[in-house]
Amino acid sequence: MNFEFIADRPVLDFLSTVAERGTSDDEKLQSEQDLADWIKQSGILDTAPPVTKQALERGKALREATFRAGGTWGDFADWMRFGR
Repeated sequence: MNFEFIADRPVLDFLSTVAERGTSDDEKLQSEQDLADWIKQSGILDTAPPVTKQALERGKALREATFRAGGTWGDFADWMRFGR
């Protein structure tokens, strides 16, 4: 899958891996390969590491926690989940 990177910030581009939020909620990360493609295309790493189903689900959960935070500290439980 090809992703668009227009936000000039990887975290914002990662948030947009769900398009049309609140209406069709078009999930772009359907498979482990999709997340590996996003990592590679983002330029964060030269080569994406192997992505497991668990890594895909954790990545999506992190994305959603970041979205809910919306520029605030958000739900403390969300942040604690990813600190371990």
